[in-house]
Amino acid sequence: MRINFDSTDVDKLSSTIKDYNPQTVHAEFINKDKKGLLFNFLYERVNKSLKSRLSDFRDGKNYNAGTFQLLSGIFCSRTFNRARGRINPKNTHSICTCLSLFLIDYMDNEFTKK
Repeated sequence: MRINFDSTDVDKLSSTIKDYNPQTVHAEFINKDKKGLLFNFLYERVNKSLKSRLSDFRDGKNYNAGTFQLLSGIFCSRTFNRARGRINPKNTHSICTCLSLFLIDYMDNEFTKK
């Protein structure tokens, strides 16, 4: 199953992301996915236009809000269930929790602005 997001959708919120310390999610992702198993699982399932954004996130080059939306969409999908057994559940939980808290803070603040 492929995950399809339009690359322009991924870019829409990028100007506001830096105010919410996206480096925390990046650090958690890198720390908990040292072997790159989760990254590789995600990378294999995104369309071509998003592969570079996902790579840039992994490499610490871009903390685009859309990348976080992409990650959360994958974590919430049935596709992610196929990763069971290959990716440490505790590490995945830790990454998902960090991502969820980040997104809640982001949405709480950005979506309530007038």
